[in-house]
Amino acid sequence: MLIGGAVGFCLLFLPALAVADGYPDVDDYADDGFGMDLSAYGLFNVAYHGFGVGAGIQFAYPLLPTGLFEHPRYRDALHALVGLDFYHWTWDSQGSDIRLMVLAPHAGVRYALYLTDYLGLFATLMLGVGIVEAEGTSGDPAFYWSGSAGAIWDLTDRLSVRCEFGWGRYSDVFRLGALLRF
Repeated sequence: MLIGGAVGFCLLFLPALAVADGYPDVDDYADDGFGMDLSAYGLFNVAYHGFGVGAGIQFAYPLLPTGLFEHPRYRDALHALVGLDFYHWTWDSQGSDIRLMVLAPHAGVRYALYLTDYLGLFATLMLGVGIVEAEGTSGDPAFYWSGSAGAIWDLTDRLSVRCEFGWGRYSDVFRLGALLRF
C-alpha cells in the first residue's frame, strides 16, 4: 500500500512540480488529439489446455480525441472499436486431437493514456458474437465479452507497435501487432 501511494504521488505530482515554472507547449511533443487508427495483429492463445494462434484486425474511431482530462504532459483518448478476431487451436484430450476455431466479430471501447511521448498504456472492453466450429458442436453463435490491457509504442507519428494481454469467454490471448494512424 505504501509503495502504491509512492508510485501514485510520483505519477501525479512530480510532473506538475517539474513544469511549475510554465507549462510546455503541447505541440512541441505531441499531436493535439488522436484520430482514427487501424490495427492488425497476431493472436497467441494460452487457454483450453493448449496453445493456439490466430489473427485479428481492429478499426478505432475517436470518441474523445483529446481525452477525458486536460493535462499539459499526459495525453489520453477514448476510441470506439470494431474488429474481427480468428482463433485456431488444438489439444490432446484422452488420446484424440480436439480442434477448435472461433470467428469473433466485436465492438467496444479503448482508453489510452500516454505516459511519455512514445509510450502509452491502454485498456479495452469488447462485446461480440462468436461463431465456434469444433468437433461435436453445431457452430451456433454465442455472445462473448473480452477485456484487455496493453501498451502502445510509437515508432513514428503514424505507426506504432502494440502488445496486449486479453481475457474473456473464449480464451486468454496475447496480441502483438502494428497500429496505423490516419
